[in-house]
Amino acid sequence: MCLLLTLDMNDHESRRSTALSLTYGGILVALAWLFLILPDAIPILGRLFSYLLSSLVTVAAFHILGERGSFLVYLSTGVLALIWPGPLRSLLYFVGVGLLPMLILRLRNRISLTSLRVIVHAVMTAILIGMIFLFGADRLFKRILWGGNRSVMVITVAVLFFQVIIIIYFYVFNLFERLFVRRILPYIKRRD
Repeated sequence: MCLLLTLDMNDHESRRSTALSLTYGGILVALAWLFLILPDAIPILGRLFSYLLSSLVTVAAFHILGERGSFLVYLSTGVLALIWPGPLRSLLYFVGVGLLPMLILRLRNRISLTSLRVIVHAVMTAILIGMIFLFGADRLFKRILWGGNRSVMVITVAVLFFQVIIIIYFYVFNLFERLFVRRILPYIKRRD
């Protein structure tokens, strides 16, 4: 009888844990998707800032749900982004904004910080250049007047500016992760 009661309690705890994981996952997917569609509703917010916020949701998912759970949040958000704001921004999320924190979180315990930064800069720059050649610079950077040799110079400046954005992203990523792990995560674990 005692064994049966113990098995029933373990099953109850397992179901409760699964329900909490699904709840947290759904909330995080909705939040990341909201950050992706927010610039359409509030143009002042800016796409770059909202993409930063949506990628930080992936960091929170990593600490709450683990590596597999954060990957599912990443995939679910990208699929919802296909519905709205559309295929191009969904692709930008899949190969850029959503992939960047996944890459950092996956590699940071396996290699040194300097190697991690070099790999992230190289991969993200290759993705940016690939996106420029795939879609064209005029479609990705709509507000720039294109013509002649200036477009090569503008693309070079865009790639250099992108390097600065990645450096700033590393800084914001580390600040957010420290804040989340020290302040928010203990509260979540205590409530569970």
